[in-house]
Amino acid sequence: IPVGILMMGFLVTDHIADFDFRSQWRPITVSVGIRLALIPVILLLVAKYAPLNPEIRRIVVLESGMPSAMVAAALSRFFGGDPAMAVRVIFATSALSLVTIPFWLSFALRFLGIE
Repeated sequence: IPVGILMMGFLVTDHIADFDFRSQWRPITVSVGIRLALIPVILLLVAKYAPLNPEIRRIVVLESGMPSAMVAAALSRFFGGDPAMAVRVIFATSALSLVTIPFWLSFALRFLGIE
């Protein structure tokens, strides 16, 4: 884990100068919408209607509201993608998840009837 954290730090440092959210607002907005809205809703429906025990449902709800993982930047570099865009999306979803996670957990647990 410590080596992974260092690797992610180096990757972010490589792309910190490329941070221009204004010119890339459209793909960032779409990515944030997919990661913090569409995916959680789909997983909430799976948790609601799939035959799962309550502990697994809680885990699905918790994981569905999480921001994009740092490994996305490394994978985008490895597979020839755009790691700078991946870093932007990671930062955007991480910043917005500070606000969305509490609301998401409250809503999702009430929707599923789990306390």
